[in-house]
Amino acid sequence: MHHKLIKILFYLYVLLVIISVFWSVNTTGGERSLNKIYVLNLRADYLLHILAFLPWAFFGYLMNKNFWWWLLAGILFASLSESMHYFLDYRTYNINDLISNLIGIVLGAVIILFIKKIRTIR
Repeated sequence: MHHKLIKILFYLYVLLVIISVFWSVNTTGGERSLNKIYVLNLRADYLLHILAFLPWAFFGYLMNKNFWWWLLAGILFASLSESMHYFLDYRTYNINDLISNLIGIVLGAVIILFIKKIRTIR
């Protein structure tokens, strides 16, 4: 993939995450609320947090960033994005959301390490 396109996609990804920090979803509390839906015994909103931060590692890999610095930046980005909810009166800070964000970052990093390992074996 072209490096410039990857950068544009990365910036769009970051923008979407930032928008999701400020956009209030799940406020109705009804039966279809994300925190009442379970997928494989995992609340759907936690699963979405994991999936939202999973791409971080892949963008770092595609943009040839230093793995460990990129992982640290991802942990900081995931932590700050959830911590912002503490300061927004219409959002709620949830430690489980933060943990889900971090799981997404770390899971993506583990997948990248696995991909790198496979590539060096070949």
